[in-house]
Amino acid sequence: MEKEDFIYQPHQTFETELKRQYHDTAVDFFEDLVRKTGTDAETNRLHVGEYRKAEAVYEAAQKKWGNLKGLRTMFIVFTVIAFVVSVILITIFIANTAQWGFIVGGVGGLALCGLSIWGIASFNKKAKNQKAGLEPLESEMEAKLALCKADMTALNSEFDWNMAAIIMEKATPMIDLDPYFSNKTFSYLVNRFGFPKAEDEDTSVLGIVSGNIQGNPFILEKVLSKTMGMKTYTGHLTITWVEYVGSGKDRHAVTRSEVLTASISKECPYYSRDTRLIFGSDAAPNLSFSRSPFGADKMNAKQREKAWKNGGKELDKLQTKASKKGGGYTKIGNDEFEVFWGAKDRDNEVEFRYLFSPLAQVSLLELLENPEPYGDDFYFVKDKRLTSVASRHSQHFDYCPPPSFFRDYCLDDCRERFIRYCDNFIMGLYFDLAPILAIPAYQSDVTRDYIYKDVLPGNYNCYEHEIVANGFNSDVFRPESASDDVPLILKATGVKKNGDTDIVSIKAHGFNKISRVEYVSCYGGDGHYHSVPVYWDEYIPVSESASMSMTNVNSTQKQYRGALGALDEYLEKTGFSNHFERGFLALAKRGCKEGIDPSINDKLNAIFNHKE
Repeated sequence: MEKEDFIYQPHQTFETELKRQYHDTAVDFFEDLVRKTGTDAETNRLHVGEYRKAEAVYEAAQKKWGNLKGLRTMFIVFTVIAFVVSVILITIFIANTAQWGFIVGGVGGLALCGLSIWGIASFNKKAKNQKAGLEPLESEMEAKLALCKADMTALNSEFDWNMAAIIMEKATPMIDLDPYFSNKTFSYLVNRFGFPKAEDEDTSVLGIVSGNIQGNPFILEKVLSKTMGMKTYTGHLTITWVEYVGSGKDRHAVTRSEVLTASISKECPYYSRDTRLIFGSDAAPNLSFSRSPFGADKMNAKQREKAWKNGGKELDKLQTKASKKGGGYTKIGNDEFEVFWGAKDRDNEVEFRYLFSPLAQVSLLELLENPEPYGDDFYFVKDKRLTSVASRHSQHFDYCPPPSFFRDYCLDDCRERFIRYCDNFIMGLYFDLAPILAIPAYQSDVTRDYIYKDVLPGNYNCYEHEIVANGFNSDVFRPESASDDVPLILKATGVKKNGDTDIVSIKAHGFNKISRVEYVSCYGGDGHYHSVPVYWDEYIPVSESASMSMTNVNSTQKQYRGALGALDEYLEKTGFSNHFERGFLALAKRGCKEGIDPSINDKLNAIFNHKE
């Protein structure tokens, strides 16, 4: 597919052309890595087979050892029971010599104890012998696994960030993906299209894929959000009392019981991880509307026809009502599209018709009515120059996995996982873009050139600062009093630029969770009030800032690992933790509030052999 080509029917194009093209490109990419690293498939396959045989032998021996331990435990329990019963029987016989059955049972029980002790000794010996035999089997298994890992060392070291994005861009050049979210794209989205600056302290950016289509920028962002709500806690108390029932000779006491239940509601933080695609375009710049999944993909043809005909009648009523008020909603003449697409809250009929041309309607209906691969699973919101798409399929997919995700000791498994991930990455991102690609105006209306001015305080924007900060172990930024079972919201609150390095203040927002108990008065069936304990958690907001340095060291994951020796030596002296991703190297230290030495840029340049 050439650079200037458009994709006006994304579903059809994917099924007939791009699905195979993407898959083949991923296969070729992986095989190029195999050839580049000289990984021998047959040798690895042989070693993996030997390792798995050794693993099976070890697991069988371990299972046998576990069974022997279980039998030994069973004999021990049986011995204790037999001994206790024997003692009881003998004691009864001593107290009453006429009961000879007791002494016979007691003596018999002691005999069984003796047999059980012999069984314990026997199984204990077998278990020890079996355990001793496990060690050489485990050593053999680990040695064979080491051979497998040695086969894969070179290939595993080649895995890097953004590989799936590189494959997608190679297969469809018109979808231009970035190595990271640059200041230029960020400034473009903010100043031209009204993109938010990530200033909300209740959100933190976890990951971003950015790029453009025909010069129109987009990002796919994953955000951690916090909202405060109420949580209901419930407590129980069992009460008992005595009642007298009947009369005369029949009067007697009856014990009653009742479980008293009490509930209280307290404020509690709730967290969610949401992924959405945001696209900037000058097409229909005054139009705003929203739509939600309708479910046409789950209907057959007859059900769909019934749904859009019935829905069309409702739209007629909406149009009549709007016209009586002097304007507003007006049908475009395609009830099938109108009903399944929605967008009844649109505020500019002229621009809506421009955006949703007959070709756009056909392409979107193809997306909405076809159950494969995801069907109508997306929310679509247009707010002037910004359009966002939030699909269900993207909510639980990681578009930014670390290189370690692909590493394996088995080449065949590694290949399968890598290609399957790339297929899923590309298909997921493509069908988030598909509703936008289905609208020709979004591709043909190319945004005019934007003159970028370097007015941001740092080398990198706040979105990237937060993404990298979230890559650290959360303990690095966690306030001392913050509970470790409550997520942190990390915000980049300030930045100073020193060469290629940004010194960023990361403010961590968390909660100190404290267990409390509240007593609620409840009336019981005994005619009295009782205090029912209800245990609840109080969430006290806490926050703390720490410094983080962030530098684009222009290195691959492999180069970073090669520089770890010198880097670890520096970190050992300074006490900093480090995190590397997508060419960025960040350093941070828990409780480091006084800032980071600006000369760190020089040290990193020296470690990674970069010139000033």
